[in-house]
Amino acid sequence: MRLLITLVFLITLPSFAWAEGDCKKPDARHEDMGCAVEKFDNADKTLNEAYRALLAKMNQDGKAKLKEAQRAWIQFRDADTALAYQNSGESGSLGGLIATNHKVYLTLERTRELKNFLNTNGN
Repeated sequence: MRLLITLVFLITLPSFAWAEGDCKKPDARHEDMGCAVEKFDNADKTLNEAYRALLAKMNQDGKAKLKEAQRAWIQFRDADTALAYQNSGESGSLGGLIATNHKVYLTLERTRELKNFLNTNGN
């Protein structure tokens, strides 16, 4: 049994390494779910950094408004992503890929918005 598990791991390892390498290319099209999830994770990390930086710059009233807006935006993002999945007409992994890429797009847009706030008044 151990031998079988080891063989499966060794056989699939090159395909995982190959897929990961493709995601790192600047011109990767992010057409597989692994790349799309990786792209979302990176976009989400950048969004959180911008959010924390803006939060640190704001007064108490501004912080409360930002938190409220961000909670509302997350609800919007999730609902809009569900709509993109349903509207794609696809199910399974292709629909999931479309939805994940849509979520990446929305997250990048929100990051730009937060950075714009950060570069202006911030209060």
